[in-house]
Amino acid sequence: MVNNNQSLASLEIPLVRISFGRLLVAVVLALVCASGEAASLEGILMPGPVSNAHAAFESNCEACHSPLTETKQQTLCLSCHTEVATDIRATSGFHGKHPAVAQDQCQSCHREHKGRAATTLAFDLAGFNHTNTDFPLHWGHAAAPCSACHQNDEGSSNANNKEADFKYTDAPTQCNACHAKDDTHQGMLGTDCASCHTVRQWQPAPFDHSTTAFPLTGSHAATACTDCHTTGSLINTPTQCASCHKQDDIHNGTLGSNCQQCHTADNWQKNQFNHQLQTGFALTAGHAGLACISCHTPGLPMSSAQGDNCLSCHAKDDVHQGNNGTACQSCHTTAAWRTTTFKHAAETGFALQGAHTSLTCNQCHKGALTDPIGNTCDQCHSPDPHAGQLGNNCQQCHNESQWSEDLTFSHELTSFPLLGMHSQLACPACHTTARFLDAKTPCVNCHQQDDVHKQGMGQQCGSCHNPASWQVQRFDHAQISGFALIGEHANLSCAACHQDESHMRANGPDECSSCHRQDDPHQSRFGTDCVQCHNNQSFREIKRL
Repeated sequence: MVNNNQSLASLEIPLVRISFGRLLVAVVLALVCASGEAASLEGILMPGPVSNAHAAFESNCEACHSPLTETKQQTLCLSCHTEVATDIRATSGFHGKHPAVAQDQCQSCHREHKGRAATTLAFDLAGFNHTNTDFPLHWGHAAAPCSACHQNDEGSSNANNKEADFKYTDAPTQCNACHAKDDTHQGMLGTDCASCHTVRQWQPAPFDHSTTAFPLTGSHAATACTDCHTTGSLINTPTQCASCHKQDDIHNGTLGSNCQQCHTADNWQKNQFNHQLQTGFALTAGHAGLACISCHTPGLPMSSAQGDNCLSCHAKDDVHQGNNGTACQSCHTTAAWRTTTFKHAAETGFALQGAHTSLTCNQCHKGALTDPIGNTCDQCHSPDPHAGQLGNNCQQCHNESQWSEDLTFSHELTSFPLLGMHSQLACPACHTTARFLDAKTPCVNCHQQDDVHKQGMGQQCGSCHNPASWQVQRFDHAQISGFALIGEHANLSCAACHQDESHMRANGPDECSSCHRQDDPHQSRFGTDCVQCHNNQSFREIKRL
């Protein structure tokens, strides 16, 4: 019964649905009766042919469907796909580990009735989460393409294969199934690759060599396997030093093959031969780090070493050219040739400090060491780049460590203290020459290119600008011009209103229409006092009148 507030039009859709439902039932019953045989309702309503995998069950809907209901379909699927049912019970494999399998129906992922050539494996290979399997992909495996492990019998990619020809679960999990070509041991160490190799990277393999008869110590620990195992075989590898170090034997076998008497596994060039005990010449300090060939000519007997006189090896280092004799050890030591025991301060009255300590004698002593030389700065540091303006007391600013760095000059004691950004400037930024007293102090001398007013505001830049930042100004627009910059006006550049920044003193426009004429849809019919309706936050916002 229709009440007064309900129109007949509101009943049209329910009436159409009821009529269509009755018509559908009538047509189905008519087809069943006209067929002359006991045709099932599910068979008549089948949406399309099934895939090749299920073609044998197409005429028997009850094999996969419980009549007119989906509640038992999951059970019917698992009754045939027993391996999937086993995985679900054991929480293994993709179906046992994926959290949605236990809750969803099989048909939510596996679609049927799409035709014989269709596949029921409806999932995205690119977005597949491999952690829902028994073989999570870590490190190097995570970057491998699917086809690297999932291949058919011919070894090609399975991306285009049908489910009847290939199963993703058939992919092998043993290392050698994929890494047989990487096995440099040629199967001699078995198939348990994971005992040495990891999924992070196939090389290097963290094999514990200490479990063998030849533990890797010293430099041997960083040696690549192939440096000793050259044939790929890890057995019957020789362990004698000469097997690998024959090319390093500068003695050419004259000292035998028992290399470990002198050499160690830490460093082949560093040996434990007691030079003082065997030769009477102790190798101390700088001599201790020398290679044997520095004094012993390669290929000759070790007894053919040069003499034990300093000049036998250091003749080229003798800057005195023999003037001081051959008793070099009176000043020099074996710790470092340039570090001498000569007391320069005590002997000459001029202490060598800072950068002076690394100077060679002939850098100051141009002639004989006994020739007198001056001890003032200008003796070596001339000519004076300041042209005498700052006097000759150089140590007031300079120091002995770095002549051009760490200067101690205090600019605050001058008539121009360095404040703000000026304190970060290098001296040449203002002092174009070393004649420091010639520098000019007015702002325009350095900031002429920054003066957008082109001196139209005079040369007293400091009245608006400050040394902290040229762009940060102290100009009070409201106080000076009577036009406060508020709202959107606060973010405008000067040039937005002052078209010629070189004449900033000239009065800029103070009427809205001067800048907003193109925004005035009234075409000045309401006058130029736009603030009656508009505000300075947004020209398009209208005041509530």
